[in-house]
Amino acid sequence: MLAKNSDFYPMTINETTYTNKKEAGNKILLFCKSMTKTKAVEMGEHKGFKLSVSLDVFNGAFVLSLKNKLTYNVTLVDDIFGNIQRIDNVLNNINNQINTEKTKLQNCYKQLENAKIELDKPFSKEKEFNEKMS
Repeated sequence: MLAKNSDFYPMTINETTYTNKKEAGNKILLFCKSMTKTKAVEMGEHKGFKLSVSLDVFNGAFVLSLKNKLTYNVTLVDDIFGNIQRIDNVLNNINNQINTEKTKLQNCYKQLENAKIELDKPFSKEKEFNEKMS
C-alpha cells in the first residue's frame, strides 16, 4: 500500500517502517556506514522482497540484494534519492524481464515445432547422396 500523498511504497529497515522516501534513503546510507563486515547483513523488507546489504570490496561499493524467489542486486551510491530510484528501477524491470523470457520461450517452442516438421520430411537429395556414396 502506498503512503498517503506519496509515490513511495513503505520500506522496513531494522524493523522500522518508513513511509517517506527521504527518510528511507537516509536510513539505507546510515545502515551502510554502520556496517563492519563485508558479508551480507539483513536490512529489512520492501515490496515483498527481503533486503540485505554487503560490501563489494573489489569495487568498493555497497550492494543491496532484493530477494524473493530470485535475487536482484543494486549497487548503492551516496545519494538518498538515487538509491531508492535504483531499487524501484530494478523492481519495475522485473515484468519486462519476464515478458522477454516468455518471448524467448515461445520462440524455442516454435523452433522445436519447425524442427519436428523438417524431421518428418523426406531427404530431398537422397537419390544424389546414394549415387555419390556408391
